[in-house]
Amino acid sequence: MSRFLDFYNQEEVMRFVGNGNYDWSETQLLEKIVKFSTCDLFTIHAIILKETSDIIGEFSVFDSFNTNKKVEIGYILNSKYWGSGYAKELIKKAILIIKSEFEVESIIANINQRNKASIAICEKLDFKCIDNQFINNNTRFTYII
Repeated sequence: MSRFLDFYNQEEVMRFVGNGNYDWSETQLLEKIVKFSTCDLFTIHAIILKETSDIIGEFSVFDSFNTNKKVEIGYILNSKYWGSGYAKELIKKAILIIKSEFEVESIIANINQRNKASIAICEKLDFKCIDNQFINNNTRFTYII
């Protein structure tokens, strides 16, 4: 759990996640994992660096629409690994797995307007921006593929 807390407690990492909280306890993190892990599809996965077996982030699939045909995804990556191409490769492979193994038709990513890196990844992977909303004093873009 401490390896998750390494990035959950980085302000620069968490500033675009939820309400921006970057002061997480192990108990809070476990509660989040239990809350969002309801089946093989809807769960929080550790992102593990193959070469070192280090946990460098998380990838989540959320049941935001009460259907297996349309899901929401999100990821958090330790800032030490930003700019490495890991996030793009992760999302690319996750799309293939989610659509083929779980027969999901639509994948949604909700992204804070200031998170330029995640927006760029979605656009490179052919996600389309379909909506924007003002939430928590920020605009959130909704992308779909």
